[in-house]
Amino acid sequence: MSTVRLVMAREPIPAGPRVFLAGPTPDKSAPVPSWRPEAARLLARQWTGEQPLTVLSPESRHGQRAERYEDQVNWETDARAGADAILFWISPRHAHDAGHDDQRRIRPGRQ
Repeated sequence: MSTVRLVMAREPIPAGPRVFLAGPTPDKSAPVPSWRPEAARLLARQWTGEQPLTVLSPESRHGQRAERYEDQVNWETDARAGADAILFWISPRHAHDAGHDDQRRIRPGRQ
């Protein structure tokens, strides 16, 4: 049976297959749930690897923020660098905005 383990911000990162969950983190002042628990559940249902899959979340366990901002940034940098894959989630509203932004971008050779 394959397993998936969830590793939260600033926790030790184990060896083995890893995926980093990149994308927006809900502001604690807004009543918006995080998308990451559902992503981890979906990955767990699909994972068939021989080794456990480590899902790396930049959110803090129990909402405890890092004492120093640099500790969070360093963990996220190491987690992304060590990940075998990076999964991005962008809300449909923001994806739509990004599409319009991309169309307005000046591309090389165009004025």
